[in-house]
Amino acid sequence: MSLNKLGKDELKIVAEELNLTVPEGAKIAGLKNLIVNSDVYKNDKELVESAIDYALAEIKNKRLDSETKLEFERIKLAQLQKQLELANIQKNLPQNPDIRNPSVLKLPPIVMLRLC
Repeated sequence: MSLNKLGKDELKIVAEELNLTVPEGAKIAGLKNLIVNSDVYKNDKELVESAIDYALAEIKNKRLDSETKLEFERIKLAQLQKQLELANIQKNLPQNPDIRNPSVLKLPPIVMLRLC
């Protein structure tokens, strides 16, 4: 894969994997030049390709982790909302003694039908 298709984060990982010193605040063009002008890039294309593959996998894993954490937080939020709803319902129950004590409820008798 070409360096041209990599983003800043991926280029940074590639440079670090190639044991290059990444300057503080480096831009995409600077990172590409750092990698392309290195001895490793000139002499060991296979290692560079491995570093690129690793960088892509690393970024993909970070995105998946972020998505998983976000989904987990959404589930926790939904659970908290349900707990709040339940607490509000339970708070209102003592105001209606018929609901609180179901044995007092006057329900119509159950009619059993015989199916033939």
